[in-house]
Amino acid sequence: MNKQKGGIEIYTIGLLLIFATIFVGNLLPFDKSLANPTTASIQDIPLVSGNNLQLKEPGITVVSTPTPTPSTPALSPTPPITTTPILPRCPIDDGVSHTNCDCPNNTKLVCNNGQCVSYQGDPSRCPLAYSGCRDVGTGFTCYDKPVIYLYPTKEMLVNVKLTIPGTVTVSIPTYPETGWQNVLAHPDGRLEYQGKAYSELYYETAVTKTVKPTTGIVISKQNLQTSLISLTTHLGLLPSEQKEFMEYWLPRLTKLNSPYIFVSVLTKEEKDLVDHVDISPKPDVFIEMLFYFKPLTFPIGPTTLTLPQKPPQRNGFTAVEWGGTIDNN
Repeated sequence: MNKQKGGIEIYTIGLLLIFATIFVGNLLPFDKSLANPTTASIQDIPLVSGNNLQLKEPGITVVSTPTPTPSTPALSPTPPITTTPILPRCPIDDGVSHTNCDCPNNTKLVCNNGQCVSYQGDPSRCPLAYSGCRDVGTGFTCYDKPVIYLYPTKEMLVNVKLTIPGTVTVSIPTYPETGWQNVLAHPDGRLEYQGKAYSELYYETAVTKTVKPTTGIVISKQNLQTSLISLTTHLGLLPSEQKEFMEYWLPRLTKLNSPYIFVSVLTKEEKDLVDHVDISPKPDVFIEMLFYFKPLTFPIGPTTLTLPQKPPQRNGFTAVEWGGTIDNN
């Protein structure tokens, strides 16, 4: 009898629990999403390098950034302010005094053909176009731009002395009375003298002796360039030397008011009378050419000019000189 009563009690309690569950479920909302669960994905959070640290969570971004400091542009050194006096250009062909040629250290420098050069005559006068010789006076023969190139086989000190019946009117570098001493000559023709570099020794002279060659050739102006190139090639000038020769002489000869020009080259004996050059140590080869130009209204001839069949060979220490004069008398 007791066993039956216990079973009935258990049965009754179970029914009460079922009814209680149903009653509570109707009172509380049921989350239907739990009945159909979805898969949640987690996105990878990129790593951030450097000083900016970013912590990323869903919907939250925390950024730690250092407070920016105003950048100051780098200051470049301020160049010193220099004032360079503007000097007038050295004039051409005016023959008047110009003490302010546009040359550095223009003491005792005057202008010649638009360039400031040393002048051995009256330093208050500016030489005329071709040569300072034209400012000396009458009774002189002017030899324009003799230049001397030196080509030793190795670096050496060279002395160059001029013996002329007259004066050196213009020279670069300045020609002392004792001559150019201890010129450092390089095999490529570069020269160093008293701390400055040169490509040649340049001078002009006013001499009291006159040499008028009797042999030569007559060239018309239209053939002047071709003929001078041929002449200087036969006489042994290199292309660089020939270029300088043509740049100097061709414009001057072209300006002459004459259709023809008598051209000659002084012999060694004739040249030594007006322009003797001593070089020490003595060169193995010394190529010398001093031209004589005379404007002509009419051609004269026949005339001859003896030239070497082939240019001189440059063997060993070689020196080269060219220059000339224009006879307008």
